[in-house]
Amino acid sequence: MMELKYYKSGINIKNSYPVKIAILDTMVSKKNRNEKIVYKGTYEKNHNGVEVSKDISHGQNILYLLEKYGPNDTNIYYASVASPTGDVHLQSLEESLEWAINNEVDFINLSFTLVNESTKLNSLLKEAYDKGIMIFASAGNDGDSILSYPSSSPYVYAVGGLNKYLQRAYYSNYTISTSLYFMPSDDVQLIDNKDMGTSYSSILLTAYMASIFTQKQDDKERLLKKLFNDSNSNFYFPKLINETRGAEQ
Repeated sequence: MMELKYYKSGINIKNSYPVKIAILDTMVSKKNRNEKIVYKGTYEKNHNGVEVSKDISHGQNILYLLEKYGPNDTNIYYASVASPTGDVHLQSLEESLEWAINNEVDFINLSFTLVNESTKLNSLLKEAYDKGIMIFASAGNDGDSILSYPSSSPYVYAVGGLNKYLQRAYYSNYTISTSLYFMPSDDVQLIDNKDMGTSYSSILLTAYMASIFTQKQDDKERLLKKLFNDSNSNFYFPKLINETRGAEQ
């Protein structure tokens, strides 16, 4: 496989086709999955006796956004790590992250936050990073100047939220000590409603990056350098279609 190295951001990505993306999210029933997405592998762990929600789940909306904005040539590795209400089961998360790493995915999306850190999870995040897997995670929706975990990990790309004016959404966590990337998070059109939150920002950046890696080599180099630029500001605004660099808040 070809390797692209971007030393400034520590990126070392192994390119493969089709792009392989792991989504770790809430439980999704097979009958409700979007059949347009090719599921190369599945790993669903039903934990704590929680049944799949009858309503459209968070995970289904995450998959919808990936299909809408991501590349066509994609293999999805979906892992259920949380209940329909968003309660993350740590053991399921750790096992699923290890599964994604073993399947040599290119990207991992974590559209959730955890209250406490995990030594084993930290180790797995580092392993994925060292193997060139890009992990995107939502910054959190508390409006704090501290990133939520696992987006606070040095091995993860934290993604904050933008409002319609391309400014940081009032609820989006942020930081002044490390790089933070932003994508739209207000009034995001989902399967049957609109919603807001940095969990959607995270999957949009995952889709954006996956789309970049299906383009020609010259375009990849150019777009990556634009996205991970050498600006002194720690705020990056890769708008979904037309990249827009915004001012620091």
